[in-house]
Amino acid sequence: MLAKKHHWRVEGIHGQAKGQHGLGRAARRGLANVAIQVYLTAMAMNLKRLAKALAEATWRLLCGLLMPKNCKVFIFHAKMNAT
Repeated sequence: MLAKKHHWRVEGIHGQAKGQHGLGRAARRGLANVAIQVYLTAMAMNLKRLAKALAEATWRLLCGLLMPKNCKVFIFHAKMNAT
């Protein structure tokens, strides 16, 4: 069970790196250069994940402070007024 869950998670990360971040093919030759490309890709993926978590936490905090009972109405109202 644990191995299956781990396999699913790792395959998803590798698929995202190949599909969205250009790791399908190495941009340079040599083990050291490919390692640099892999590290930079992993750093970009982690920064995107961190930014998403920070944005979600900020929205949760704002919703809790401004409208604790009905936050979705506030977000919808803000989006409608922005356009």
